Amino acid sequence: MSLSLLQKKDLLTSIADELLQIDQQLSSLPEGSASAIMCSGRLRIKGILDGKTHYFNQKELPLAKQLIYKKYLKTKRNELLHKKKLLMMQCDFEQNWMDKTKAFLIKNPARTALITEFITDKTDPLYQWMAASPSCSAPYQERRTEPSPAGYKVRSKSEVMIIVVLLEDGRFFRYEDPLCLNGKTYYPDFMIRDPKSGKTFWYEHFGKMDDPAYCMKIGPKLLDFESAGIFPGVNLIITFESKQFPMNISQLGEIVKTYPYGAYYPVPQVLLVSPIHLKIGIGHSTFTGFTE
Repeated sequence: MSLSLLQKKDLLTSIADELLQIDQQLSSLPEGSASAIMCSGRLRIKGILDGKTHYFNQKELPLAKQLIYKKYLKTKRNELLHKKKLLMMQCDFEQNWMDKTKAFLIKNPARTALITEFITDKTDPLYQWMAASPSCSAPYQERRTEPSPAGYKVRSKSEVMIIVVLLEDGRFFRYEDPLCLNGKTYYPDFMIRDPKSGKTFWYEHFGKMDDPAYCMKIGPKLLDFESAGIFPGVNLIITFESKQFPMNISQLGEIVKTYPYGAYYPVPQVLLVSPIHLKIGIGHSTFTGFTE
């Protein structure tokens, strides 16, 4: 199973910690080297001490063990350095080059709309379902001001980014399809159909997490969703952002790739693009108090 960009970065941090521990251990070990060989059925330990070849006797066995352990640590250190170099190259490629494709699609949504049919699977029956005109029954239609690659306008640049990621990852979706729950009509940002499992998922992006009044409306909404069997991390994908922590296309792309939300994939936990997900400034996030 291939690692996501986030997982690779976590692994790099782990490798750096391990290298630091190894360097600390190496600095405490004695100078010299040693290796063990079998000679005529007997174990002989040969090495270098003070620049000269040395054969270790029984009394010098503790020193020989330390020097052999030192050789092991150096071998492990070289392996980790090689792994670190490869991971850094992969991260650089994924972060600085793969995003160029998304940047191309985001920069000019109207242009992208012209090629949507080429970057999605038109042979899939769900293509026609997705290609149908989006619902216009959601309130405040005048707030749909951002042209999107799907060919219609949406409410924010973040939603444009989400559409780009979904399209590029081969997901079929509708925008603001009405959803009636507990006598109320909601308009989730995206209704997503998984082509493999045939299951339906929903995607809600909460983009004003620095607005307390906005945040207060999220809890009741999610409770209505859960009463209908729509749960975050199971069949509801949730992302968050604020002015201080705007949507990050790299993080968003990783979430979609890592959690393709289908019966053939592991069920994810709650998915966040927020200070919480990024482990940055969590103490200052409005959402940190949003658990009651």
